[in-house]
Amino acid sequence: MKVSKLCCLFMDHAMGYYRKPKSKRLTSEYSSLKDALVPLRQVAGSMAVGDMTAVTLARAREWILSNRPNNCRQTVNGKVSRMVRVFRWGAEPERGYVPELVCSRLMMLKPLAYGRSSARETGGLSAVGRDKITDFLASLFDPPKGGQPMLPATKFARIRTSTMVELQLETGMRPGELCSMTVEAIDRKGPSGIWVYRPDEHKTEHRGKTRVIALFETEQHLLRRWLKLAKIRSGPVFGVRVDSYRTTIRRALKRAGLDPWTPQQVRHTTGTEIRRDVGIDAAQVLLGHSSVRTTEIYAEVKLDEVIAKMQAHRQG
Repeated sequence: MKVSKLCCLFMDHAMGYYRKPKSKRLTSEYSSLKDALVPLRQVAGSMAVGDMTAVTLARAREWILSNRPNNCRQTVNGKVSRMVRVFRWGAEPERGYVPELVCSRLMMLKPLAYGRSSARETGGLSAVGRDKITDFLASLFDPPKGGQPMLPATKFARIRTSTMVELQLETGMRPGELCSMTVEAIDRKGPSGIWVYRPDEHKTEHRGKTRVIALFETEQHLLRRWLKLAKIRSGPVFGVRVDSYRTTIRRALKRAGLDPWTPQQVRHTTGTEIRRDVGIDAAQVLLGHSSVRTTEIYAEVKLDEVIAKMQAHRQG
């Protein structure tokens, strides 16, 4: 079997496997896999699967470094890892497309080390200061140039963006969790008057985990105000895709002449503050990190404890 044929078979498998458990929509991993296999097909597509070695895999990595210079080191390592995943899938007993020895060979290629390759390094995701977020929110409602009044549709869209950013800053939820929020997923009868949002789809749902997001008084006020303005009683709260949300912020920052940041950095800001002021356990629970290895029942109990801590923190 040729490597190109193995890639085709794997992507046919991925089309059914990498889907959201509930909605059955394709996950972002499918696109990542499709992109990662481009260099493998370019370098080794016509090669027999059994002839694949770590040297050939290294050549595919070099193809990325030469043709995709914007890819950072972590991205390159991730793509190589996905290439290896294809061969491991093909070597599983029920398929037998790939000799086990091939997988052993490929595992000999070490990931690119920090500062030891031509791939660019990233500084890591940094928090964005609350002052910068405040400046951004204020800039959304600056009068248009030329003294013309702001169009109603423009004002409506900017109120939506403002509400989304403020809500994300208060809760630390992922951009995807924010954009997929529905009225039905919000439980308004939580403990001590706290609303609880349980996203239908979230990053760790495929692992059987439950995501729980506490909505305190500030968040409730933001939601009530928006739902009333938008006249929303059911369905999506914001009706915005993640890429649109990210693009809207980027364009608004550029228009206002402010330093760029992303929605993911807003989440990082909240996480940093919670870890500093309330504790790392609270940050793990409220942010829904997969490193919290607990059962769903234990997570619910721990949420009650965190809610009490957060209430005390905000009152203080």
